[in-house]
Amino acid sequence: MKFFIKRHDIFRNFLKIMYVFSIKQNRIFFMNFDGTTYGYDAKAMVEYITKNRSGQYEMFWGINDLMNFKSIHISGVRFVKLKSLKSIWYILTSKAVICNINPPAYIPYRKGQVIINSWHSISYKKVGKYIEPFNKKQANMTTHYLSHAQKFTEWVIRGSFEFEKKIVMCGVPRNDIFFDDKKAYETKKRIKREHSILEEEKVLLYAPTFRKQTDYMESGMDFNRLRLNLEKKFGGKWRILFRLHPMIIKVNTVEHEGVSDVSRHQDMQELLCTADAFISDYSGGIWDFALQYKPVFIYAVDIKQYDKDRGVYMPCLEWPFPLCENNEELETAILRFDLAKYKTEVKQYFDYMGSYEKGIASETVLKIIENDKALILN
Repeated sequence: MKFFIKRHDIFRNFLKIMYVFSIKQNRIFFMNFDGTTYGYDAKAMVEYITKNRSGQYEMFWGINDLMNFKSIHISGVRFVKLKSLKSIWYILTSKAVICNINPPAYIPYRKGQVIINSWHSISYKKVGKYIEPFNKKQANMTTHYLSHAQKFTEWVIRGSFEFEKKIVMCGVPRNDIFFDDKKAYETKKRIKREHSILEEEKVLLYAPTFRKQTDYMESGMDFNRLRLNLEKKFGGKWRILFRLHPMIIKVNTVEHEGVSDVSRHQDMQELLCTADAFISDYSGGIWDFALQYKPVFIYAVDIKQYDKDRGVYMPCLEWPFPLCENNEELETAILRFDLAKYKTEVKQYFDYMGSYEKGIASETVLKIIENDKALILN
């Protein structure tokens, strides 16, 4: 099977034999990355559909390792192994396919199908044609691209991916939770309970982004010093959570005294809901977390090298988040943090970016699937 999948054009033509099966208007297929996680926008859509269209849709989720998902039981969702003939059949008979990277190139998507790409990040770091290999044809297998903001549309969707089809200006489903106070509160309570965090404890989430190398490279962060500074500035007792990028956790573990490794937690948004402050480097999680107007600090010890190797769309110094290249700068940024000033600067930043996030993305995506002609697309 792997050999045939690599020969995309040949395999696509062969799979067209499945066109004899009609598209089921109530069937939706979900996938994240290459079938590695249960979370992101697809999970948010599953929850929204389950709540608002209970029993009306057949939902299938493509994964690469059934054993890793054996403990996950989601009402109304069936897990199937990606790159199997069964999963391909479900994809080709689904009205909608929802993914967070460019859709698999070996599938001969059909007229009448809705292929929705939410991407998995607002992408501060450059993607698409800036990264080899880039396949414009594959990027345009998507029929509808979801956009967080006008700048994301310009820089990433139209620019880096050279996408030529419909763009939906609604934000992304995974971020709807930040506009739902009740759901966010309930999520925070549940995650604290699951990770044995006391209700009164405050939480700092540290989540460095993906690097080319597979092995996690130590950032040199002084976690004990970090905790003391957080408690000195903001008061209370603080717990530090550390999450590695999903693409590198297979061969890495995090071991720091007093730090909880939550890299295996499937849903990043749940952790962002739980955190009272966030530290990252170039992760799109910064955008997601900042929607709550909570403190974000950039800890980027390799900023010069990273900009040379990968590059970012907007220089880090222009972000409204304190930029730190070492522990001393991080300490200063925390102790001098001004929340009122920060909130004003974040609001100005969202205005500059032309944010579309309003908490209505899941509703909008469902309208697309149900052929609502009233939607305004770019």
